[in-house]
Amino acid sequence: MIPVLDLDKEWWEEDHLDKYDIEDRGVHPSSIKKLRREGGLVGRDLKDLSGHIYWTVYLVSENEEFLKKYPKKSGL
Repeated sequence: MIPVLDLDKEWWEEDHLDKYDIEDRGVHPSSIKKLRREGGLVGRDLKDLSGHIYWTVYLVSENEEFLKKYPKKSGL
């Protein structure tokens, strides 16, 4: 099920990142999990009909502090 943000917009209409965009900021994949556990990074899990997570999106509007702390590395 795709999570709905509000009545006017769906997640794909928002500016968003995926795990590769987060890694481009110099964050190791295991650190992504830690940041999510600690609340420093907010992700929305996309699940299939059986409930398995197949992708996670990170909305820019929900992760502004993270984006300030981890700017995109130049040259990537």
